[in-house]
Amino acid sequence: MLNLLKCEFKKFKGTYINSLSFLGMLFPIILIALMFLVKRTDFIKHGSYNWDYFNSQLTIMFVFLIGPIITSFIAVFSVFYEYQEKTMKNILSSPNSRTMIILTKIIYVSFYVLLQYAAIAVINVLCALLFGFDITIASALDKSIHLIVAGLTTIILVPLMMFLTLFAKNFIPPLVITVAGTVSNAILLNWEKSFVSPWANPSNFVFIMEKTSKMDIIYPIACTCVYFVLFMIFSILYFNKADQA
Repeated sequence: MLNLLKCEFKKFKGTYINSLSFLGMLFPIILIALMFLVKRTDFIKHGSYNWDYFNSQLTIMFVFLIGPIITSFIAVFSVFYEYQEKTMKNILSSPNSRTMIILTKIIYVSFYVLLQYAAIAVINVLCALLFGFDITIASALDKSIHLIVAGLTTIILVPLMMFLTLFAKNFIPPLVITVAGTVSNAILLNWEKSFVSPWANPSNFVFIMEKTSKMDIIYPIACTCVYFVLFMIFSILYFNKADQA
């Protein structure tokens, strides 16, 4: 598996995915920071020039919308790249099993996404310091943990998007599905059973931790675990059984 992980690293390193995905993840923070700079006087006047309000805006844009879309984009790319560069035949003819190949992709992309969420958590704290917000070590850790947990729950989309890309052999259908699923968060926001949507669970976890939701956390935990296992099984079975050449 180590050699396969190294191959994935080289593939990502030599493409646009690193810079493009990270810029996508950064977009909410950049936009909110600009908003706070432009409307600083108004925010101070209304008492909202603080890190709590900054984080609430970040949660809405990043956890609720941008994070799931960029995560899906990275997962789709990791599979579609093999079709685009016509390297699928090469990896299938390698001594590695198909199960190991697809598992390696799921593991690599999952860690890659988590690293990006961790980077956003650090940048979020740096923004708080730069804007002069009242911030403590405890609050910095608390908000950072919320983002990391959101990242952990967002990776359930990784095997789902890989399965859809393997099935379609194209990047458009899975991306259309993930955009539709993410946009549906607006409809599911106040639904007590929103945990049934894999796209809604990252925000569910954050809202529960911030005590703005009365949902029992056991439901999103159970759904997240079940979805991840099911999507991974679907990806492995399809990759093993279907003709990918």
